[in-house]
Amino acid sequence: MKNLFKFMLGSAAIISVFHVGATICDQSDDRMFSAETRVGRLVSQVGGNGMCTATLIGPSCAITAGHCESVFNVLEFRVPMSTPSGRLVASDPKFQYELDRNFVMKSYSSNGRDWAVLKFLPNSVTGYLPGDVQSWYSVSFANPPLGSTLRIVGYGTGQDEYRGVQRSHYGVLSDGGHWNRPVLTYRVDTMGGNSGSSIVDAQSGYIIGIHTNGGCHTKGGVNRGTSIAYNLELQQAIQACIASERK
Repeated sequence: MKNLFKFMLGSAAIISVFHVGATICDQSDDRMFSAETRVGRLVSQVGGNGMCTATLIGPSCAITAGHCESVFNVLEFRVPMSTPSGRLVASDPKFQYELDRNFVMKSYSSNGRDWAVLKFLPNSVTGYLPGDVQSWYSVSFANPPLGSTLRIVGYGTGQDEYRGVQRSHYGVLSDGGHWNRPVLTYRVDTMGGNSGSSIVDAQSGYIIGIHTNGGCHTKGGVNRGTSIAYNLELQQAIQACIASERK
């Protein structure tokens, strides 16, 4: 029997998909180009110009930020460079996957409660699910120690042809959050479009959170994201999505 999962947990407010994640820690942008197949770019339509980031956690399941709702339509992988004017260039059609609208679980009510768990349909050309081709990450429901090295991969903004292409950066976990405020803080460079990027513990390779908010600046600061360890609703959504893939 087909299950219908459509939950709105929090505010229905609409804001820019770029949110407030456009911040670099200290003076220089240290993001490096990467080719992580498990991390895709979310767009409202093929050829669209707004974007967020989503990460596969199963054959069809992915996680992102709840405030990225306006681009919950197409997830594309292995995207090329943008045009010289900064216009996004779509990936090969065989690496594009449409949202399965029968499974959308999301929350966007406050910092630390900004998340979404989504499912995507098989590719219209190949018939494969995204995870069958791109693989996926495992998720941890526990935080690593403070000071641990984190990695964030995403499709942040940049100049000209570098806008919306995949880049990554490593940094340090500053705060792991708590049950009353499930917010991770860290010193990892991000830009607009990184919203929804998974926060990965570099040692274990497991996802521990979802990047949602900026806060870094030229003199320091920290960026912020939703903690999985201290967010029971998010844990339940992840478990529900993974369980649905076994049916």
